[in-house]
Amino acid sequence: MIKEEKINKVKELKEILQKATGIYFVDFTHIPANELSKIRMRFREEKIRMIVVKNNLCELALRELNFPPETSDFLVGPTALIVANGEPVKAAKIIKELKVLRFKGSVVENRIFYEKDFEFLASIPTKEELYSQIFNYFLSPVWELVFVLENKIRELIFILETLTSEKQKN
Repeated sequence: MIKEEKINKVKELKEILQKATGIYFVDFTHIPANELSKIRMRFREEKIRMIVVKNNLCELALRELNFPPETSDFLVGPTALIVANGEPVKAAKIIKELKVLRFKGSVVENRIFYEKDFEFLASIPTKEELYSQIFNYFLSPVWELVFVLENKIRELIFILETLTSEKQKN
């Protein structure tokens, strides 16, 4: 790659990384090309990008964007970047689901996560899941009230039916 191409590649990578809410560094060794293609498609379904770039160019881009120096520790050996622009936790969940990519580390919303933190990161609920949990939390008392009222109405109907049948007997 000539110098101008490298400069353009770093510039392009910087534009992508600047917009990212989560950047995951993964090892993709020993994954056949056809499977790698399927993996890329899986990420694309969630609007997440998988980028394979030379480590030295990635390190340059990260340094120019003032990322912590520790991120260069993730750039050892074949490394792909998983770049999330929306929901950053979703990428971790997909990496865990796929089981073939080895997580090296990540920067999620300006916080560094190391390999030992991956299980925790993948277990964090997405915003959508949190909204659902909160929604259910607020609705559960309403459903309990509906259930209690429904039972009381049934009891009232039973009492009225009993009174009516007693009256008809007399």
